Amino acid sequence: MADIINALLKDKLGSISLKSIFTGFMAIIVALITMLSTGNTGKVAMRVVGNVDTNTTAIAVEISNYTFETVKDEAGYSSYKLEIKDGESWREVSILGANKDIVSGDIKPLASSTRVIELNIFGMPYLEAGDYRLTKTFLSGQAATAEFTITEAVAQKAA
Repeated sequence: MADIINALLKDKLGSISLKSIFTGFMAIIVALITMLSTGNTGKVAMRVVGNVDTNTTAIAVEISNYTFETVKDEAGYSSYKLEIKDGESWREVSILGANKDIVSGDIKPLASSTRVIELNIFGMPYLEAGDYRLTKTFLSGQAATAEFTITEAVAQKAA
């Protein structure tokens, strides 16, 4: 029976096999379950990947599109905003000298992509320890925020 279905599909769809259709269908199901279980339906979500300490100069950011449309993303850092928690409020930190070659391009629905932004703060090579949030505004006006903590770097022992 599977051979008949495969032959029919090959005749109608070319080289697409029943296995590839099933794999694609399962990928969509997994993506939908992930979207529903995270509560991000209809949103663009962002998170900082990996540990960040006071010696960190590049922050890896994963952006996931849980909308049902393609989100346009432009190159550059002007649409990023970095803030540090100051008591109960947030205070903006300038992103001076940020990498101007940040990856741009469309973020497809139900897909993830990793973006890397290099942050330098007003002539200082490193950020201070504390709680931060990074907000990205896309061309559509939709925004995504990632909160993260920068820890104090462990001092290296001299040899």
